[in-house]
Amino acid sequence: MSSRRAWVWTGRLAALVAAAVIPACGHTGSPGGANPNGILWNSQAVPGGGAAGTATPGWIDPNLGVVGPIGIQNIITSTDDGTYDGYFPNGSGLSGLGPVQASKITYIGGLFHPLSTDTGSISITSRESTLEGDINAYRQKKLGNIGGGGLGGGIVVGTTSGIILAGHFKGTKCARAHCKHYAKFHGGFPAGQNVEGDLTFTTTMGFPAFTPGTPQLEPLIAPPVAEQGRLGKLDVLVNAGVGVVVSGGGYGEADGVITYLILNFPTVLLDLWTNIAVGHWRGGPNIYYWNIIFMSDPNPAN
Repeated sequence: MSSRRAWVWTGRLAALVAAAVIPACGHTGSPGGANPNGILWNSQAVPGGGAAGTATPGWIDPNLGVVGPIGIQNIITSTDDGTYDGYFPNGSGLSGLGPVQASKITYIGGLFHPLSTDTGSISITSRESTLEGDINAYRQKKLGNIGGGGLGGGIVVGTTSGIILAGHFKGTKCARAHCKHYAKFHGGFPAGQNVEGDLTFTTTMGFPAFTPGTPQLEPLIAPPVAEQGRLGKLDVLVNAGVGVVVSGGGYGEADGVITYLILNFPTVLLDLWTNIAVGHWRGGPNIYYWNIIFMSDPNPAN
């Protein structure tokens, strides 16, 4: 056998071995027959992958109860770090005369409806950030066109102070909790008083929420901080503010919400605020929930 023919034979043999061990591009890597889709996934959508509407034993749908297409971005995990049953202050009060009551404060015992909700799920936080950016971009366009005239013909030069609103950490968790509260526990979605009697900044006398808490939150401040709405119960006081809510199946993304706000709340969008808090939740009777809180000089500042 010539040297050239030996090399050709060797090349063909190597190609046959590679074809035997390397699956074709795009293949699942599993053999055909009883399990054509591989050992890690049993499709619930195609014939041969399980009956429609059923789940393979031991398999949990990661999107159960979440509105939207399948995808890891739609899994929502959250922690309610403040409820009507219990809020744990961080120990720094508003009075300046000493620390706030640092142990658990109960407003309505046994009621675990959220007042403050923390989450790292991007399906929530990314949309909140997008709407906050949209609102500030609209304010910049209307109030801060350098050389082009702002609202009412005014010209802003060299500063965006009073135009770009700062976010508020506690306010955001409060707004998000209001959305989650109604998605999980109630129908409708009030802009004002909730079922317990709390508005964003005030509490209605005679309702269960009208309580200073046990033990009392900020006992040196009158009227009791906890009777100053959902934000008050989280130890936040606001000089002035407005809360706006948007909900419904057409508001899954920030684009639809900013359009709604521009059409229905143009004055609120452009008023002289210092801070903004955008809360969002997905799921529940109204499908998508948004609570936007505009604030002036909140205490604490974040």
